[in-house]
Amino acid sequence: MFLTWSSAMHEIKRLRTAKMNAILLKKWYGWTISIEPVEYIKERILNNIKSPVKYHSMGTMITDSNNELICDIRGWGRFQYMVDGEAAQDSVGEFIASAINEKLDSDKKNTDL
Repeated sequence: MFLTWSSAMHEIKRLRTAKMNAILLKKWYGWTISIEPVEYIKERILNNIKSPVKYHSMGTMITDSNNELICDIRGWGRFQYMVDGEAAQDSVGEFIASAINEKLDSDKKNTDL
């Protein structure tokens, strides 16, 4: 199963919430619930992103080399009040794509050693 970046972040958030619920259920009822560790989810996400990723300013999205959507960049809530909001949004998109590429490159170098 391929997870897009946004669905993966949703999954991580869901698991964090599930973990808190599991702690409360254990405390209140003595129930034990198995929760996947967040590190496992992150690893599953990064293994499915094919580098290099790129930012598309016209579509305001970041895709991997297979043109699979990783995330959409939308920030007009704050950017609409800036002098050059489009450029700010594009800068954020480029920054995120660059950060993902750096992480993927770093992970690849560490596994190649």
